[in-house]
Amino acid sequence: MAGLTWLCLILCLGVTHGYENLSRRGTTILTQSSTYLTNNAFLANDGNKTTKEKNCAHTAPNHTKAWFQVDLGKPYNIESVTIYYRREGNLSTDWKQYRFRQFYLDASDSSANHSDTTDRNRCYTDNSTNDTLPPHIINMPCKKSARYIIVETKYDAPNDSSTGAILEICEIEVYGCSQNCKTFECDTHGECSKGCVTGFWRQNCSSECPVNCYGKNCDMQGHCSNCSIGYWDYNCQRQCPAKCAQYICKQQNGVCSNGCIQNWDAETCDRCDDSHYGPDCSYECSVNCIHNTCNNYTGSCTQGCKTGFYGDFCNNTCGAGCDSGCDRYNGSCTCKQGWKGETCSEPPNLELSSPEIPIAAVGAGAGGVVVVLIVVILVAIVLIRKKKNKGPNASGFVHYEKSLNQVGKAYTNLGSVTVAIEDPEEEPQVEKPEECVYYNDLTAAKDIAVTDLLSVITAREAKEHQGFTKEFKSLPYGERFPCDISKTEENMPKNRFKTTFPYDHSRVVLEISKENASDYINANYIENMEGNREFIACQGPRVNTVVDHWRMIWQEHITDIVMLTNLIEGPKIKCHQYWPDKGKELNADPFTISLLEEKVYAYYVIRKMALRKKKVSGSRTVTQFHYTRWPDHGTPNPLNLVVFLGHFRHKIRPSQHPILVHCSAGIGRTGTFIALDVLSRYGKDRGKINVIEYVKAMRKDRMTMIQNVDQYIFLYHALYEFFRASARFLKKDELLARYGNVRKSERKKQLTEEHNELINLKTKYEAKDFKTGKKYQKLNASKSVLPVERYLVFLTSNIHGREPYYNAVSLSSFKQAEEFVSAQLPVSGAAIDLARLLIDHDCPFIVSLTPFSEVKELKDWVNEDVKTVKMDPYEITKHAQTMLSQDIRRTAFKLKGKEEDIHDVQILECITWGADDQVPVDTSSLINLIKQLDLDRKSHPDGHVVVISRDGAAGCGVFFAVYNALQQLQQDEEVDLVTIVRQLQIRRPEMIATLKEYEFCVDAVCAFLASDNVYANT
Repeated sequence: MAGLTWLCLILCLGVTHGYENLSRRGTTILTQSSTYLTNNAFLANDGNKTTKEKNCAHTAPNHTKAWFQVDLGKPYNIESVTIYYRREGNLSTDWKQYRFRQFYLDASDSSANHSDTTDRNRCYTDNSTNDTLPPHIINMPCKKSARYIIVETKYDAPNDSSTGAILEICEIEVYGCSQNCKTFECDTHGECSKGCVTGFWRQNCSSECPVNCYGKNCDMQGHCSNCSIGYWDYNCQRQCPAKCAQYICKQQNGVCSNGCIQNWDAETCDRCDDSHYGPDCSYECSVNCIHNTCNNYTGSCTQGCKTGFYGDFCNNTCGAGCDSGCDRYNGSCTCKQGWKGETCSEPPNLELSSPEIPIAAVGAGAGGVVVVLIVVILVAIVLIRKKKNKGPNASGFVHYEKSLNQVGKAYTNLGSVTVAIEDPEEEPQVEKPEECVYYNDLTAAKDIAVTDLLSVITAREAKEHQGFTKEFKSLPYGERFPCDISKTEENMPKNRFKTTFPYDHSRVVLEISKENASDYINANYIENMEGNREFIACQGPRVNTVVDHWRMIWQEHITDIVMLTNLIEGPKIKCHQYWPDKGKELNADPFTISLLEEKVYAYYVIRKMALRKKKVSGSRTVTQFHYTRWPDHGTPNPLNLVVFLGHFRHKIRPSQHPILVHCSAGIGRTGTFIALDVLSRYGKDRGKINVIEYVKAMRKDRMTMIQNVDQYIFLYHALYEFFRASARFLKKDELLARYGNVRKSERKKQLTEEHNELINLKTKYEAKDFKTGKKYQKLNASKSVLPVERYLVFLTSNIHGREPYYNAVSLSSFKQAEEFVSAQLPVSGAAIDLARLLIDHDCPFIVSLTPFSEVKELKDWVNEDVKTVKMDPYEITKHAQTMLSQDIRRTAFKLKGKEEDIHDVQILECITWGADDQVPVDTSSLINLIKQLDLDRKSHPDGHVVVISRDGAAGCGVFFAVYNALQQLQQDEEVDLVTIVRQLQIRRPEMIATLKEYEFCVDAVCAFLASDNVYANT
């Protein structure tokens, strides 16, 4: 009867609890006081509820106490615990749960190893006697807040074949919710059904509200209800303009709601009021300016001078003989009777005296004087005409020393034009020719055969790039055609830089309307090799040109955008964000833009947006391809940009409408990318290219396309990488058809050809590229595997007697730049350097492709009997060890650094992959290792992952190649394994050195696909 009662209770509880099974979280660690045979603790958390011995965690006999612990990783609000205990066969005749008698269940914030048990909270105690049995499936209420669930017993069953306290737990389920759930309620997925407590958001309330949310209040999307003083935007991460009164602004748009501090004006208080000027608006406009108003930047009087004064700053007095005022610029005037001079400053009674000059001398010098007078008059006429034709901005920008000295910073005077010119340090650096070059030479440069490109590069790089430098300086430079429209008073504020303007003949002319009366945007059409306007090159939008940017996109039916700058690089603002954040809409009246999809890759981001216009039905899809890893100074790795270009061309559809390309100024990176795209396609089709002639053609459409010689040289190298090998995207079915469903001989031939191609494609490094590795040769596991200097991960900690070197390089995953560190096993005495690497570079994970127990320097790191490992001043304290499967072991420990700071580290070991084995025994062990790391990274995404093997290349290359291939399949549903390996070999040329390794990579990817794995895209 008691058994039926328990069964009913269990069934009822089983269908009513609505809480998450916390024990199934990836961060949960199970341990037990001892282990019988191979019945490890992880068997109680594998989802198998069969209660036979082989499926159960089992402690060893001959102990006075046995315990089993579930470490949830952090405190949770526990609701209940269900245990499936060992029971086999018929209850009356076979194995019974007699060892389960008199157990007790505790919830605690201290582990079972902790000697002090005062903080334990008892949830349940079994009172079974020798004549009764507890149920073998039991659900126990445990309404506690705790990190650890501990099952413990001291019961020594009589008449047992084994002595001592023993636990045989087949499955344990800990139900509860995050402590951040309001009313402590959640569903079976851990999503908080009643919302979050104050200060947290997301469905599972796992994220803290943005730090600047007022009162830490935000909604389930992380949007702040209100911002703390000084901040705005939906997540309150943007600071109010510095000149807002009381530093208060509107949360929606950053407009200063209480006005501006003294002397400042505008909605965001970003300019001086009408009567002040200068960098901090501390200078007053001249009292001689009309209405006391002046240019906010230069102090020049924009509305002219009061009667009696002239000059840009109205600080000059008109001549005393002026009849009625004078010219505001030069002081010239109509003289009163008798007064003389251009400014009427010579009084009527002025007498001129001169020495007597011999008549002969006058006659002799008359001809020379006449010539001089004629020259002076001609020069004056030319200057006057120029002034009439071009006005005060004849040379683009006029330098006024007095203004500059007054305000102490470079500001620009454009007559009466008020323009916010960007900081001079923002101005794109352009290579200027050192000598006069004539451009009327109609002789075109010779074409270069694609097959000759390497020899051309080698020749022109000789003698410190002398050939490239000379070639680049022969290009037309600077402003060669009229840019008058861009320099008008109305349009100057729309330009990002003070010397980068669109040519009038090729500029994009916007359609005007009642709402938008201006047709100007800093953008030009760029022709391809056939003379078709395939591209638009433009500057990165400013805050006042975002609407114009979308007007152009709508007008030109643009569906694809290439962006080559980050919004901010270093301290500099490069571009204003013109797209919405996830879950929000951007209003650029009359347009509304929403973000449909965002995919993040290691070197770029792809955003798909919906563009709508008022009073127009339907929407248009616009895709932005945003390259995010172009360095602020210099150029990216050529292959990485070629891969980006390949992905771009692979994804876009043929169109008659232009492609929009921009960076910050819209000339340097923009010109480099357009040239790479055009010339790579032309060269692929024709077998030849002409770089210099195409750059000339681009500069005909927009000034200074490709800004400097570094970008010009980079273009050649990127073209070389493009022509060496093409991208080969294979979908799942194509991959299996190519490698999995063909005869072994055909497959072997295909793989051999691809691997030989990879060997030929390897970067050829020189001795100088390995100089640090050569310097510390004794610290290398192999003399033939040295880190490439550019990618070497240096040790930054200063330890007496140790060098700043470890044989390790940084590597990217498919979705995150520089996520990995590929490292060798430490040589004798260098285990401390591995500890330094973990702390110096914030590495919470080690993935070891060799069991640490086989490595003399590291075996104590995973030895359960060694609780503490000391390497002065570092100390490792073991926390827990778990067998996740027969192939994978996890060891968690705390690493104390020299500053007494504590770092949590987890080691994931593939214990079936021997140190001398090129590849694992089978593909499943590697796939499971990758899936486990991917699961752990979802809960611990920060920091780097150290992947370690004998020499940092063998084995590591296989791991990275398969890891990145599975990520690409997950994200894009296709894979390009050859390109993945090429990118790895740039960082570690010795990776995938053998055909066996490459073949294993292909086998692993095919095995993954053939098994129909569900690899969640989160």
